[in-house]
Amino acid sequence: MWKNIISPLTPSWNLSSVLHVGIGYLIGSGTRIKFWDDDWIDGIILRSTFSRIFSLTNKKFGKVSEFGYWDNGGWQWQMDLRRRLFDWEKDYWAHVKECLGHIHLDLETNDKLIWKCNPNGCYSPNFFCRSVLQNNDRNRELWRYVWARLAPPKAEVFVWQVMKGRVAVKEELVKRNLVQRDASLCTLCNREAESVGHIFFSCLESWKEFFAIIWPLWLYRNEMVFEEKCWDMLKVLDIVRIGVAWWAKVQMA
Repeated sequence: MWKNIISPLTPSWNLSSVLHVGIGYLIGSGTRIKFWDDDWIDGIILRSTFSRIFSLTNKKFGKVSEFGYWDNGGWQWQMDLRRRLFDWEKDYWAHVKECLGHIHLDLETNDKLIWKCNPNGCYSPNFFCRSVLQNNDRNRELWRYVWARLAPPKAEVFVWQVMKGRVAVKEELVKRNLVQRDASLCTLCNREAESVGHIFFSCLESWKEFFAIIWPLWLYRNEMVFEEKCWDMLKVLDIVRIGVAWWAKVQMA
């Protein structure tokens, strides 16, 4: 059965979209997983997501374990580029390292193929059928927009971190014993625990800023409709900055 499940991973095959979404890797020693081509970082394929860096690297094939070295018991990532990066490329390079930063290799553990649609990582016909019945296309469409280069690389990586819950909010720092639980209240409102969900989606102070942003955006949209103005990103950003500053002044009055 596993042979039939694994074989569609070969790029030349006409693989099922459900299998493509459901199959992933759990990193161990990194000796079996393809660094650029396999899904081993939460749905990210490095070759396509960071195509600019891929085009500049000297090593375009190889396993994860071939892209770094062990130093005093810790894993250090290392990639050789064929030339020095331009300033505008350094953001891409920084975000590659940021995505790799939370990955920890383990010499004593083998890499594992997992079925992501089952919480325990094991494939079963039952969970496969559930995956078929669920609308996975919507999730794939969402991730496609995250990496569609609609925003600077830094912003794209940050959105990815938010969606994966990997932002260093206080709740996460408590889990790492870097912050005491009694000091985990939201930095903005000081009312609830500072989680990803709270600070970006339910914090009242965050919503004030959100409203301050969308209102001038709507006003500029109306100017485009009724006054035939053209879209001007820089002007919109200036309007938003002024709107946020005005909103803050009103709140403090």
